[in-house]
Amino acid sequence: MTITGSRTINLQHPSIKEELKFGILEFAGKKSAKVPVVFESAFPVPPSVLVSLSGVWNRQGSSICELTAANITVEGFDIVVTIGPEDSNLSLTASWLATNA
Repeated sequence: MTITGSRTINLQHPSIKEELKFGILEFAGKKSAKVPVVFESAFPVPPSVLVSLSGVWNRQGSSICELTAANITVEGFDIVVTIGPEDSNLSLTASWLATNA
């Protein structure tokens, strides 16, 4: 079984923004936020998941972010978005594929 999908992630959404909040004196390092994904049908065993960045937008021009899959279960997983303090105004689209093939 293979399921694909995409998820628009607005880093200004209150639940995500709070996880990615940098303090006034935090100029280095990165922070992560989890975005849950629920499969339309459950897998019999936790599948392999591939997450890719299919679109990213910011107001300053260039930016750096990382996307990974975590907490993979038969029913879904979390997309983990990791950014630096200069990238907190991003809006991005993550595409994913889950398969047990």
